[in-house]
Amino acid sequence: AKMRMWRAGRTLGRKLNREIEGSRNIESASHDVSPSIIKFRPCARPLGFTLIELLVVLVIISVMVGLVGPQLAGSLSNTNLKTASKRVAASLRYARSRAISESTTYVVRFDLDERRMVMEGPERDRQDGEGEEGMADAPVRSPHAYQLPDDVRFEKAIWGDEENDSGLFRIVFVSNGGSSGGELILGNERGHRYRIAVDTITGAVKVKSEESED
Repeated sequence: AKMRMWRAGRTLGRKLNREIEGSRNIESASHDVSPSIIKFRPCARPLGFTLIELLVVLVIISVMVGLVGPQLAGSLSNTNLKTASKRVAASLRYARSRAISESTTYVVRFDLDERRMVMEGPERDRQDGEGEEGMADAPVRSPHAYQLPDDVRFEKAIWGDEENDSGLFRIVFVSNGGSSGGELILGNERGHRYRIAVDTITGAVKVKSEESED
């Protein structure tokens, strides 16, 4: 009887061990499942852009160009005006300094219609027959000549009570630093202006903007 009981217990123990081992195998298999198997793949999206997306981008670019373009053009025009005004003022100061250092007379001529400036040295250095009447035919030579940019012009030349918006104008510097005096107004298409004034007694050259002084 004891032997039968011992064998029954042994058989029951083996069954329990097999059941426990099977449950462990199932649990291990569930942990070994690759994440790629249970991961949901997103729907494949065709490469490239649709026609609507391209049209939206083109509209945005057109709007930005329309808004920024005029501002850039205006900024460039104002920069050209400021640079041209400083260039003319520097040439006038250079003519004055040369007149003083060489104890002679220098003349700076302006063609308001052709938007051109020419500086002439002593009388002996000038070409025969070259004067205000022949300035329009004179070639533009650096550094004694300067052509204004296309978007900058001489709006007005003032000497005493006389004001001219066309023709020829000149400012003379003598050996003591004095000058014939006068004013020049440079402007651009956007309505910005610079005034260049030359003092009669001292020959000093000043540049003043419509908004502020330089």
